[in-house]
Amino acid sequence: MSILVVDDQEAVRVQIRTLLKDKGFPPVEGAETAVQALALLKKPAFREKVDLVLLALHMPVMDGLQTLRRMKADPELHHLRVVMLTDGEEAKAVEAALALGAANYLVKPIVPQKLVERVEAVLGDRKGAAAAEPTGLGVLLVVDAEDNIRQMEACLEEAGYTHRIVTTGAEDALAALRRSTPPHPGRPIGLILLELASPAADEIAFLRRIRSDAHWREIPVIVVTGKIDSDYIHATYEAGATDYVAKPMHKMELIARATNALRTTWELHRHRSREAELLEARRHLEEVNLKLRRLAHLDGLTGVLSRRAFDERLASEWKRSIRENKPVALVVADLDWFKTFNEALGPGAGNEVLRRT
Repeated sequence: MSILVVDDQEAVRVQIRTLLKDKGFPPVEGAETAVQALALLKKPAFREKVDLVLLALHMPVMDGLQTLRRMKADPELHHLRVVMLTDGEEAKAVEAALALGAANYLVKPIVPQKLVERVEAVLGDRKGAAAAEPTGLGVLLVVDAEDNIRQMEACLEEAGYTHRIVTTGAEDALAALRRSTPPHPGRPIGLILLELASPAADEIAFLRRIRSDAHWREIPVIVVTGKIDSDYIHATYEAGATDYVAKPMHKMELIARATNALRTTWELHRHRSREAELLEARRHLEEVNLKLRRLAHLDGLTGVLSRRAFDERLASEWKRSIRENKPVALVVADLDWFKTFNEALGPGAGNEVLRRT
């Protein structure tokens, strides 16, 4: 998986590539023009790697909107997710891009935090393509037999699970898990395949260790084992195994069970990402509503409390006086010669008088 940046400014392409690499996102490819980008995307080998396109709005020969229109009209390219790079808040251009099918937009000059937020929002999870599809999640192999490693890797490669981490013991596996846990930039692990065949190995202890850590307890673990007695299988489930595959291992069974487990993890990540987006949208809406309420209670010219604010406050105080059986007082002040002053010096001076009063 990779990200394609299409921008005629080399500095922008380098900046985005550096920022996303430092944050652990998939590799970033670059194209200087829209024509070059479309030519690259028409190549199946290149297109299949691309998960997101960051597309500049303003470019020579063919601009971003024209490029986006061509992409969405092309059956081979219409599925690609696009974030438009704009120069400032260009409302009409942004609306047009979103109407054409852009997933989001980002204003230049690039703000690192905004870039990360936009890419995460589109890809669905931090570290990019790992959450875009189940095949993007990492698979951790904890296997202490060389032949079994080759067999498992061949099965996973055939199924499209190319992001694999191979470890040969429990301690190596725990170190790999730590490297994939925030704030470290490693790719999220979506599945653990566990086969510790040596007499000294203890799968049960390893499973308990995994389930005792809040960062790892939800990662599915499939135990590959030649021990098929019910007591052992029951013990692995009790310790936290998600599933098991009996040896001799059948390719299609391993692929099916791995696919099911990875899809479950992916759906969980996607659900949580969506939940986070909704919470952020709700927080933003509350902020906007608060600003609107404040604006509704202020006079647009003077900045002092409006007639609406006065009416609401008077009604509230009147009810309180009735409730507490206490009097309510209202002071009315009159500004002498205000009309003359306002006409002589203008509304701005008049508004300033009202603010100071």
